[in-house]
Amino acid sequence: MALTVDILSHEKAGRYMEVHSNVTFDASLVAGGESLTPGMYGLTHFKEVRISGDHDGYIVQFNYTTSELTAYQLPSLDGNVRSASGLDEADTVDLSTLTDVVRVIVVGY
Repeated sequence: MALTVDILSHEKAGRYMEVHSNVTFDASLVAGGESLTPGMYGLTHFKEVRISGDHDGYIVQFNYTTSELTAYQLPSLDGNVRSASGLDEADTVDLSTLTDVVRVIVVGY
């Protein structure tokens, strides 16, 4: 479906712009990831995409080749696997309820 990007700040970083944002997934994660493009940040090119924060048992990563954010579910600490560890979540997973904000910082022009 789609990501919601809430821009928090724009800062000049040398010849690049650094843009801080909070990103929210919607109720249906697309297998392979959700599109995150430079245009969503008022840019034409990403030089770097940084993701920080704890995401309720998920690792969120940016794929530079496909320009997508992908969520991977981690096994629980008690040894019970929540889902297939290391595989991106299917389109039936509702990530709109993540309680921790996915903080994304992009550097680009």
